[in-house]
Amino acid sequence: MKNIENKNEVIWLYIGRLNPAHKGHLEVIKKAISENVNNILFLWSPLEREPEKNPLDFEQRKNILRKIFKEENLKIFEIVDDQSNLAWILKIYRKIFMTFPDAKELNFYYGSDEDSAFNVLKEYEEFFAHKINYVKIDREETFVEYNWQKMELSATNFRKYLRNWQDEIAKNFTDERIFNEIKKYFKPN
Repeated sequence: MKNIENKNEVIWLYIGRLNPAHKGHLEVIKKAISENVNNILFLWSPLEREPEKNPLDFEQRKNILRKIFKEENLKIFEIVDDQSNLAWILKIYRKIFMTFPDAKELNFYYGSDEDSAFNVLKEYEEFFAHKINYVKIDREETFVEYNWQKMELSATNFRKYLRNWQDEIAKNFTDERIFNEIKKYFKPN
């Protein structure tokens, strides 16, 4: 990724459910904030909330993230699924450039080539009048370790340990400043 002279002309974008936010999500956000001035995060919400995969609503996720990123100039918006990928990406585009009208470039942070937001953006990038830099933050080797056991760092695993009230394991999945806030939204199985 090249450096342009005026960092105010560049925005970073990350799109994810973060339901709940784990260390992998938080590291991407921290890295993006450290590399950019204009910060925008879209919390992806399904058309119909499935409590198993999406236990936290937008406001809950936003408030949790604010506890960590309260000092940063981080704009957090909800992006609700749409029947059409084109309509979905155009909603994102409008919000980005209404928020940062002087932006000329977009640094899009993502974790893998299978990331659905990455693929939709790639498919419809022609609709953006701005240069898009794709910044891959590889998460293939990420794991959580507890008692010498390695577990994949994923929101699915995080939710599983939260629902089973295995706090000693679950708290390894996220920042300690937000663990108790996240935990209160989970009922035991």
